[in-house]
Amino acid sequence: MDRYGLQKLVEQARNDPKFLHALVFDAAAVLKQVDYLDRGAKATLVRHTPEEAIAALLGVRAAADTTQEYAP
Repeated sequence: MDRYGLQKLVEQARNDPKFLHALVFDAAAVLKQVDYLDRGAKATLVRHTPEEAIAALLGVRAAADTTQEYAP
């Protein structure tokens, strides 16, 4: 995946809360409008669910640790 395009996507998501929300919950529609990512990068991003994306951001181990910490 193109590092420049991914950095630009992250910057746009950080600076625009509406864009971030749409990216998480309707990635396919948002990514159709993004012209700085290639088709392969878009396909990779669309493959993931919001839960998977959050787990990836936190790191699988951190997400598992957090889940265990708050489990009843």
